[in-house]
Amino acid sequence: PRVEPEPQPPLPSDPRPPSPAASPPPVGSDEDRAKADSVIPGMWDAYYERQGKLAVFKARRTLVLPIREPPEAASGDLPITVEDYLANPERLVRIVYGPGQFTKNTEDTWSIKLVAINILQWSVVPVYTLMMQFSDGRLLAQSGTVGLDPKNRPKMFDDMELTMKLNCITDVVRTRSRIKSAGATCQLEAFAALDIAADLPQLLKFVPGLTQIGNGILEAILAAVEFAARAKLEDDYLKFVKQTKADLAAAEAVSESVNVTAGTGSEQ
Repeated sequence: PRVEPEPQPPLPSDPRPPSPAASPPPVGSDEDRAKADSVIPGMWDAYYERQGKLAVFKARRTLVLPIREPPEAASGDLPITVEDYLANPERLVRIVYGPGQFTKNTEDTWSIKLVAINILQWSVVPVYTLMMQFSDGRLLAQSGTVGLDPKNRPKMFDDMELTMKLNCITDVVRTRSRIKSAGATCQLEAFAALDIAADLPQLLKFVPGLTQIGNGILEAILAAVEFAARAKLEDDYLKFVKQTKADLAAAEAVSESVNVTAGTGSEQ
């Protein structure tokens, strides 16, 4: 006869609590963050890999600046449009940062020294590499390496790990319905995202409201850039137009003089 196996008692359940699922790196929920990610996909991924260890501070800023170009810019015969101006990013570096704050490294990179940041009784000066390129109506500014100026740097910050991600996108908009000034011919629309991650000294990790303090410092940095752009950019653009027209007129005068001289020589 067939012998049925005896039923086995159920296995005991695992007494350990289930392991929590690994949390993905935060991606933010605001539209500005989504815009940055859509422009440069994945630019934040590596940055947030170590967020559990590093203190992260963030700031976002949007600038809309209508600009009125001179009438002769519309013809396209002279290189004096806003796009021509943005193709010279060093002019922007000069109006945003004061003398002694920047050093040119290559054609499109600069070393930038920010103003001193006060943290409790300490003062530090961040220094970073800025890269700027203009192409197809868009100016892109990004950060490279970052560190603290060793001059007068407190010893407790000597070995601090510091990472900065700056992404600033500036578009030239010529759609009439979007331009916010009746007299303007175009509009600059800029979005800036600035994040800093730091392996802070142990003493600073327990400062109350540390995240709010850090975010406020970054907001102040972007606000200073916005203020400089609003106060100086359009005037500097008009100086660029005046200088470009003068240079072209001088070059034309030299060319005519050479032609006249050549013609006189041929007659002799």
